[in-house]
This record gives sequence, structure tokens and C-alpha cells, in this order.
Amino acid sequence: MPTRPLSVREADGRPPTAAELARRREILDATIAVIGRGGWAACTLQAVAAEVGVTKAAVIYHVGTKAALVERAYAFVIEAFTQFVQERVEASTDPLDAVTEFALAHLDYMREHRDHARLIAESLHDAHGSGIDDRPTTPARAEPAIALIEAARTAGNGRARHPEDARAIATVVGGMIDSAVAAWLIDPDFDLEAAKRLIALHIVTTV
Repeated sequence: MPTRPLSVREADGRPPTAAELARRREILDATIAVIGRGGWAACTLQAVAAEVGVTKAAVIYHVGTKAALVERAYAFVIEAFTQFVQERVEASTDPLDAVTEFALAHLDYMREHRDHARLIAESLHDAHGSGIDDRPTTPARAEPAIALIEAARTAGNGRARHPEDARAIATVVGGMIDSAVAAWLIDPDFDLEAAKRLIALHIVTTV
């Protein structure tokens, strides 16, 4: 095995091989699984290595530190999650329905990928110091929802008698989604379907 970390060799201009990319994906999948089962504390380079069936040195070679490992896993999850939500929105034929689908797709994805949901929650926990600069209060987080809300209103789909500011609506809906997912992660019996109905009702009555 080469002694220099793969990231260093990539910086020198040598692209990773297909085998190296496949191993990196295995490591990312293992990271998601380890955090999904045991949370942040359970995620060590050794635990990930054991999950894959390789040495700790192999994990370091492919991803470096734990922080780099979690950052890569987080980026992978967010990309898959974003694509899922985008496809749901694009399948909507009505602008107001697109707002609703945007919100409900969040809950559907998390329910279908519980490990991903926990990785996101653990990575953004302030006490864990993951270094990932992404929070529910980050202004950019609300931008997609704001754009959809404004598009629905422009198309004349808004039904609210006293429309609130689009950013306020997007922020409140985002908080409802985050709270529902957090409750479900703590208690798997939490009724996500009920949460979806309440969120949909809120959207219809405020957009």
C-alpha cells in the first residue's frame, strides 16, 4: 500500500483509482452505519475500520482524520438527500404543491434513511465539534423554501388571507421539520405521518 495519504497524492495530481474510490465509498457507508447505531461517541477510526474489515491505517490513508471522515460522510448524505428532495419538487405540477412536497420530502427521506438522519443530527451537534459549518439558523438553509413560496404566490396559488413574510414561513416550516425528525430519532414510535399532516396544513394556511 502507498505510504502517502490518498488526499496528498490527489493534491499532487494523481486521480484515485476505481478500487480506491470503491474503498472510500465502503468507508463512508461504514461511517454512516457506525454513527447511526451508536452516535458520535461510537465513531472512531478503529470502529469504522472494523466495520469495513480493514486496518485503521487503511482508513487514515483514504480519509485522514475523524473530522475529515465525518465531513465526507456528511457531504455524501446531504448530496443524496438534496437530490431526493429536488426530484420530489420537480415532479410537482402545482407551485403550492411544490412547497408542500419540498417539506414532506424531508421527512420521507429521513424515515427511509434513519442512519443518514442521525449522522446529520450528530454532525451538527455543537458539543461534538465536527467543524461542519451548517446550522438550521444558517440563512442559506431557508433560501430554497423561500424561492418556492414566492413562486407559489407569484403564480396566484397562495391561499392565505394575510400572507406572512416568506422567510418567516420558511424558517418556521424548517423548525417544524427539524423538531419532528429530532423527536423521531429519540422515539421511533413518534408519529411522523401526523407531523406531515400538520406541516402540510400549516403550509396551505400560510403560503
